[in-house]
Amino acid sequence: MWDSDYLLGEMPGEAETADEVAFLLEALEIEPGDRILDVACGAGRHAAPLAATGARVVGVDTSPDLLRRAVADRDGSGAAYARADMRALPFVEEFDIAVCLFASFGLVGEPQDRDAMASIAGALAPGGILLIESWNPFAVADMGARRNWWRAGRTLYLAEAHYDVATGVVADKREVLDMATGSARSWVRRTRFYTAPELTGLASSADLRVARLYGDFDGSDYSHDAPRLIAALEKST
Repeated sequence: MWDSDYLLGEMPGEAETADEVAFLLEALEIEPGDRILDVACGAGRHAAPLAATGARVVGVDTSPDLLRRAVADRDGSGAAYARADMRALPFVEEFDIAVCLFASFGLVGEPQDRDAMASIAGALAPGGILLIESWNPFAVADMGARRNWWRAGRTLYLAEAHYDVATGVVADKREVLDMATGSARSWVRRTRFYTAPELTGLASSADLRVARLYGDFDGSDYSHDAPRLIAALEKST
């Protein structure tokens, strides 16, 4: 699932990534020298530009393929990368800021999300901030089932997503067809989307409090019909 096929998916472009990084810089008041942990960093889409500002960034992911891509694409930004699972991070109070973006929190599933929250919180220094970005489950529920397809060269990529209102889980089925060879592969990615009260409860269990909730990368406040749920969570001092 988390190999080169993942990068064929609906990835945000450079302009969207730049807007997201600009939001992070302002919302988290990032300064040169700040120690930042990018959890589930993928191919370094956020880690590299954050490091380019002078922050000391470490990106972690479980995918060797995506980490190799991150290292290849870092362009001297200074970002460092390591293979690690968000449920058992090898850091203790080493970071001022942690980010978990692109709806990556919720991928491991309940009850392991509680372990992930505790592990990320443990990597933060006292008073540190964890920012989690995900889709607002109420907005996801309004979408219903979604189907899409696109081509990348000689590869056909099919996507079909269904949201289960009872469990808060999106089942995202992906199929990849290599039209040159006729080979096909598929997988299903399941993500738990938490409501604001649910996320607040998970945060509290890890000694984190909600500092602010945003509804999108434009800095707007969170509301029931906002497209995203972006939570800034502060660790106690």
